[in-house]
Amino acid sequence: MTASRSSPLRTRSSPTPGGDTAGGYVAHMSVEGTDRSAAALKAALLDEIAGTGLFTSAAAGDEQPPADDDVVAHVVDAAYRGSVAHNERMLASATGAAADRVDADGNGWLFFLPFLPFDGASVVRALDILDRIHLATGIRPGSTVNALDADVIDLVVSFPFDRATQVEAFAYLLLRARAAGELAPGTDVRSTTRFLVTLTHGLRVMERTAGRDYLAQVVDQALQGLSCTA
Repeated sequence: MTASRSSPLRTRSSPTPGGDTAGGYVAHMSVEGTDRSAAALKAALLDEIAGTGLFTSAAAGDEQPPADDDVVAHVVDAAYRGSVAHNERMLASATGAAADRVDADGNGWLFFLPFLPFDGASVVRALDILDRIHLATGIRPGSTVNALDADVIDLVVSFPFDRATQVEAFAYLLLRARAAGELAPGTDVRSTTRFLVTLTHGLRVMERTAGRDYLAQVVDQALQGLSCTA
């Protein structure tokens, strides 16, 4: 398989986990076929891309590998070839810890996967919402537009946060649970947020001496107290 990729588009910035588009977007496209057909398709795509005037640059991934510090491009190029070789590197870039130390030492990383119609207006509207979130909170959401088929887009939205100051993250999740009818009636979001932050820090201390079963029972008890089915 031969992969060609283009980067970046001359539009507003929408960073992806582990990287930054420096004021634009990066688009990755996969080209498959025999050596001859893939080479022909790649050449045709690069010619079409150049003709649009929308891209500041375009390159074939098999001819010009990503820069060493472009974590996302390495992940995507490897994924097109069926490899997960760089996935843990992206996780470490986003959380600040290796995969086996994320729970103990890493920062937080929230993910949402909204599905959108495959049309420009829907994507623009979704990215405008993310821009407004950035203006209102100072948090820049990461976003990746994945084309699932000709009709549907999976917009991967990520929010990094510092687990040492995770009040905002817990508050958001509790409000979302309340809207979905998953939170026990009468639950106070502010005090419950403080409880969860305290519980999380306690678990991180106890994990050094307590077994997995012990910690699991503590978490189960907390969830039963919050659930509307408790």
